[in-house]
Amino acid sequence: MIIKCISRKTPLNRCCYWQCTMLHLIQTLMHLVQTTISYALMMIFMLFNGWLCISILIGITVGYLMFGWIAYVNRNINIFDHCP
Repeated sequence: MIIKCISRKTPLNRCCYWQCTMLHLIQTLMHLVQTTISYALMMIFMLFNGWLCISILIGITVGYLMFGWIAYVNRNINIFDHCP
């Protein structure tokens, strides 16, 4: 339903506005989670414990290896980036 509402060039009705607001709220919460995890990892890295630093670097590398290709495959799809 949200894809139909965004793809049309008509003014948003109440249903589409609500879905767009919910989508933006979910994106905001995901940004909060990502930022919190990033700051926590930065603080752990700043402890300068060698084993913790190495484990963070290995985790980042494995995560990019497993999920980094998704960003390249879907880079032309911007439907959910912004609300109209």
